[in-house]
Order: sequence, then C-alpha cells, then structure tokens
Amino acid sequence: MTNEEVIGLLQHDMEMEHQAILQYLLAGWTLEDFEASIVEIARDEMRHFKWFGQAIRMLGGEPNMTVPAVPFDRDPVALIRMNVAAEQDAADTYAKHIESIPNADVRRLLERIRGDELYHKGEFIGLLEKIEPLVAAGELHIADLDKSPDKKKRMLWRFFQEDVSGEYNAILRYLHQSFTVEDGWLADNLEDRAIDEMRHMAWVAEEIIESGGEVDMVPDPVTYTKDLREIFVGNAKLERAAEDRYQRHIDAVDDDELRELWGYIKFQEEHHAADFEDQLSTLSSEAKASKSETPKQSEAEPAKDATKPDVPRDKKPTVGSLFRKK
Repeated sequence: MTNEEVIGLLQHDMEMEHQAILQYLLAGWTLEDFEASIVEIARDEMRHFKWFGQAIRMLGGEPNMTVPAVPFDRDPVALIRMNVAAEQDAADTYAKHIESIPNADVRRLLERIRGDELYHKGEFIGLLEKIEPLVAAGELHIADLDKSPDKKKRMLWRFFQEDVSGEYNAILRYLHQSFTVEDGWLADNLEDRAIDEMRHMAWVAEEIIESGGEVDMVPDPVTYTKDLREIFVGNAKLERAAEDRYQRHIDAVDDDELRELWGYIKFQEEHHAADFEDQLSTLSSEAKASKSETPKQSEAEPAKDATKPDVPRDKKPTVGSLFRKK
C-alpha cells in the first residue's frame, strides 16, 4: 500500500469521526438527562479527529475537513441505537484498515482508536438499557418539535442558527490551522480557541432544541490557509464579525437571560480577536526588524519566530510521538 493510499484511508476515517462528533453532540443536546455521558463520548471522538488530522499531516497529506451529513432522530431509543451502530461500523472499518496499512505507528493509532469505539459501543448499550424503560413509562423529557412557532420564536431560531453556523465555521478553521501550522505552541493556542467556539455552539444549539427547534449543522463557508499572516488577519476579522453579530442579537431582544448569554460569548470573542491582532502585530514587527538587520546582525541574532514565546516549545508531534516514540 502506498503512502497516498494510507493517507486516503485516514482521510476517510477522519470524516467518520467528524460525523460521530456531530451525531453525538446532537444526541447529547437533545437527551438533556443524559447529556454529560453522551458529550463525554463526543469529546473522545474529537480527540480521534485531531489524531487523524495530525497523522495525515505527518504523512504529507491534507486533513479532511469535509462537513458530513448527520443522521438524527428525535426518538431517544432510535437515536441511541444509531449511535451503537455507528460505533460498531467504526470499529469494523478500523479493523480492516489495521490489516491493510503497513505503517506500524498508524496501525497502533488505529488500534487505540478502535478500542475506544468498542468501549463507546458498550456505553451506548448501557444508556439504551436506561432509556428504554423511561420512554416506555413516559418519564423521559424531550422538547417536542414546534411546527407552528410564533414570530418571536422564529426570529430567535434564526439568530441561534446564525450563531451555530458562525461558530462551526470558526471551529473548522481553527482546527485546520492547528493541524497545519509548524509551531507547537501556536497549534495548542488555536486548538484552545476551537474548544471555546465548541462551547459557544453548544450553548446556542441547546437553546434551539429546548425551545422545540431543529439545529442545522452546516457551517458558514470556510476559508483555509497555511500562511501565518493570512491566518491572523482572517481570524481577527472572523472574531470581530462574531462580536458584531452577537451585539446585533443583544440589541434585538428584551430577554435578560439571552442577553447575558450572548454578552458573555461576545466578551470571549473580543478576547480572541485581541489575541489574534496582537499575534499579527508581533509577526509584522518581527518581519520588519528582520528586514532592517544587516547580514552580520542577522547571522549573529536570527529573528525570533513571531508565534513563539521566550521559552522554547516542542514542534508538533509525529504519529509515533502520540505513543511516546520519536
């Protein structure tokens, strides 16, 4: 099997994990009584998604950021059964890939992930055993789908959906950047930003579901780049646009709880924007200083990487380093 073929299999696997993340998040937001358990499994799938992205990059490929279709059902029993089937399908797929991929480090990564999926399957079966009797007794609360929302609710759903799509865009953008930048410190910083945006998306998506609406897990169009200046400029612009969106939503409603929620998210977006603007300023200053140095000075004191702190940081991990190997 060629390196390109291995990359192709991992790109397929990465998309499977992406689908699982969205599927389980929707399930967790819908089954409020079991949200913590289901979202914890979604977090494991996020780690798998990250590991596949890093492995693909280490092999010289491009991480697969394709947005998958997401199966969904408001019936809680059907929802959990879909998740059980998804875990078994993933485990079977990874078993086939383990047999066919010659790279020992990649096989070991797949073995680890396959073990997680089989464990998740057992967790979902356990949830199913708890949920089925609750459904039969009519004791499991799920917000009914509101098929005739009033004008105010339609407006709120439109606002929330704008937020979901905007946050999903930021998540994909920052994760892709965390996979592709060479500096390990910056990669961690971008991953932290993506995690913040995941929280924001969860908060507004739950508002939709709890009020009887449906969440459309489709992001705003995403622009990917590997150029540092374009990354910082684009990210700052994205965050400032998010600030404006949340302020527009705040100004349009008189619900104190929603205003507080949007205000808190806006506060975090302001922090993100300022951070990216600072990184851009540092990058510009370092580039200017580097150009003004004489060859002798440049040889004696190489320009510092604008994205690194004073304390040396490790480079991004290789596939093997995920398992403490060089």
